[in-house]
Amino acid sequence: MRPHRRARSCSRAATRNSRKPARAKILRACAITLSSMLASWPAPAGADGTIYGAITLTNNTNQPLSIPSSGASTPQVWGLSQGASSYYPFYVAMPDGSPPTVLPAGQTMLFGSQSNGGFLATTGTGGWLSIPAASDTITWSVPWAAFNGTLDQCSGGVWTTACFMSPIACVNGGASSFPSNMIVSGGVYAAGDNTCWFAYVVNPTSPAGYSSTASRNTLSSGQSISWPTSCPISASSCRGGNNNVTSTDGSMTLSIVRSASGLAASGGLLTLVGPGTSWSAAQAGAAVVAVMQSDGNFVAFDAGGKQVWSSGTSGHPGAFLSVDSLNANAFILVPPNIVIWSAIGNQLGPLPTNPVCTASTNCAGELSISCTGPDVGVKFNGNCHDTYGESTPCLAGFTGASTVSAGGNVEWIGSTTSPNSATVCTMNAVGQTCIVVTTPVPTNCPQSPPSQCGQGQRLCTKYTPPICVPEKLCLVQGDQPPQ
Repeated sequence: MRPHRRARSCSRAATRNSRKPARAKILRACAITLSSMLASWPAPAGADGTIYGAITLTNNTNQPLSIPSSGASTPQVWGLSQGASSYYPFYVAMPDGSPPTVLPAGQTMLFGSQSNGGFLATTGTGGWLSIPAASDTITWSVPWAAFNGTLDQCSGGVWTTACFMSPIACVNGGASSFPSNMIVSGGVYAAGDNTCWFAYVVNPTSPAGYSSTASRNTLSSGQSISWPTSCPISASSCRGGNNNVTSTDGSMTLSIVRSASGLAASGGLLTLVGPGTSWSAAQAGAAVVAVMQSDGNFVAFDAGGKQVWSSGTSGHPGAFLSVDSLNANAFILVPPNIVIWSAIGNQLGPLPTNPVCTASTNCAGELSISCTGPDVGVKFNGNCHDTYGESTPCLAGFTGASTVSAGGNVEWIGSTTSPNSATVCTMNAVGQTCIVVTTPVPTNCPQSPPSQCGQGQRLCTKYTPPICVPEKLCLVQGDQPPQ
């Protein structure tokens, strides 16, 4: 753009001899002209002329991503505008706006770069970030002129080593050429308020690689728990996805509990909660991910990739974590069911062996079961009644003996049309080991109930199908004992 004519004359007048009195009026006029020119220059949106790039990266895979290297264009620095930084509670983010170095499965991180500021510091901002797991690098660029009166546009894309540093069009050409099982896409998302927004996503190249949508009761090698950025700020835990490990009955959950503070740093506290149970890790900082490593160590990391807690169980390849409501605890075990770490107490050592059982149901619906194992016992899941026909817990064993036999009478009656089941457990000082024993539907049974019952019995319709039982076992509310 050519300088204003009066500006050129002011410049010549000033260089000839600005110290002569005759030039004083000209210099005053020049100062007024320069002020009016700056006033009429398109005003940048930032109060000090600073512009920003705000970038989100979403990890749709089922494994945490390591982000080891990134850079902002020199001499720019990392940072986010006030409007962008207000979104911190909903993303994995670093306090200074720099990129986190770890991105949990199923979560989104937020970071940004900024220019060096000033109305006359006409540099833009931009940078790059590498994603080694996908062999890709994302880039972004915010020209200073984009918010200062010209038509220059923000730009961004994905570069991949598999395409010899070709633009994003190569990435979209097909996943088969990539050396990894991931693909990255994205670019400019929106612009305004002295900020350009860029949105990128990492997707797996097969459905099996997507982030889980169901709760798990164990964590195997390589699996992880994510800090739940997608959940309400005040939520104590968020079930589903990669956010937790939950016992099979749903009563106990191990998760990274996020802070209730709206602008707290990314991350939370690894916590186990359940009925009458509460445990939290003694962390050295806020965790955004907890990983069950291949060496058997369960480790929590902050957004900067720093280890903030570990179970101290390295050296045990193949170990896995289990949340166990039966024992009201979380365990790390190695086969065959040897506890090497427990969240609560010091319950270490081998869990008891599985019980061995035989069981059947007869045509009257009576369950018979016999089991062996250390301190073995049976919990029947059917319709148990005492001698007066009232419901009662169906328990047998748990006396320290290695054998137990139960049922085979009208106190242990289940169904004759669907399978019956009982939970059988063995116990030791470490905890319990339980299995469910299921009996098949009895065969070759009469298809209709008997027309008459023996002396002292009643055809009792509270069972399905109705069966003959002693009259006192067929009492219902309001009945009177037989005379």
